[in-house]
Amino acid sequence: MLEKKEHDRVRKQILEWVPENIIDAHVHAVAKAGNVPPEKSKPHPISYRLFRNTTSMAYPDIFNPVFPNSKIEMIGFPLPLPFKEINPKQWNNRLMIKEMKKGIHGVLYGLNNITELNKTLKIAKKHSLIFHGIKFHPRMVPEKRREEVLLKEMVQEKTLDFIEKNNLAMILELSHGYNEDDIKFVNMIGENYNIRTVIPHLGFNYWGFVMRYDDYKKSLEGSTEWFEKELKKIKDCKNIYFDASMVIDKRAVQAALNMFGDTKVMYGTDYPFGFSPKIIENRPDNDTLAKDLKAIMNKRMKNPWRYYYNIYLQVLAVINAETSLKLDIKEKIMNKNAKRIYRI
Repeated sequence: MLEKKEHDRVRKQILEWVPENIIDAHVHAVAKAGNVPPEKSKPHPISYRLFRNTTSMAYPDIFNPVFPNSKIEMIGFPLPLPFKEINPKQWNNRLMIKEMKKGIHGVLYGLNNITELNKTLKIAKKHSLIFHGIKFHPRMVPEKRREEVLLKEMVQEKTLDFIEKNNLAMILELSHGYNEDDIKFVNMIGENYNIRTVIPHLGFNYWGFVMRYDDYKKSLEGSTEWFEKELKKIKDCKNIYFDASMVIDKRAVQAALNMFGDTKVMYGTDYPFGFSPKIIENRPDNDTLAKDLKAIMNKRMKNPWRYYYNIYLQVLAVINAETSLKLDIKEKIMNKNAKRIYRI
């Protein structure tokens, strides 16, 4: 079990390193998930915004800030809930607009309905707001088809035209891990469109671009060279970028920096868990997590520092990669890259 003294030790190291300005490039906005009860939206029971600082989170008087000496901006993604659990039009036109008014940099729920997307942009403009991206996620596809759906079915040509015209970043995740047809589709986008394609989690979660579900466990034991070998699958794709959300392993961060350079990787958190034996050991089961986060919403959580710890481990992975590579990447990874990629 995680001890408070270990958390405090890591926290001290992190706070001495982080810059004054941070952009979290992967946060799930709208804390109540469209009023979907936490128990029904597993494994993502509540917005991660609950764990952020006092300036931009839904419940500002619950926690001490995670990074008390830094100004934090957030790129807010829609929760990847299926259509049956949430109305995507309502999400874009009401919920995201509401969050953007609080200072979140908004990302659209991925639709191929151009009329609705244009309507959302007009609503945002009316409030002097702009969207910075659009996200397509396999959880948005009905579960019975999820394993077989290809990117070219999720993102239509007319939608690519819309994304390019409005200078949006496009965030893509896969339902089945690496697939040659999907990589060809991403290559086609890079060859024919001026679109910035963002791959979350450095491509290494179990829905990631560079591995299949069966390879997910293997990644926990992989060397830096193993991660580089996997990333070579997408090395030739043009105009692709990465966020390092959920990643607490310096080997994955280091491999991405070696392969793609330090201008294409962004800091991000997603939910407060990464992938490693250490995180799996400390992570509560889904029922406990749902209850904990519900307690947070009701201001009854006594030890929120346990959730902060995993945020710090994600930053620590970047610090350790920086040290190994003898680079000065703090400002780029934690701020400047996201500002450029998302046109903030």
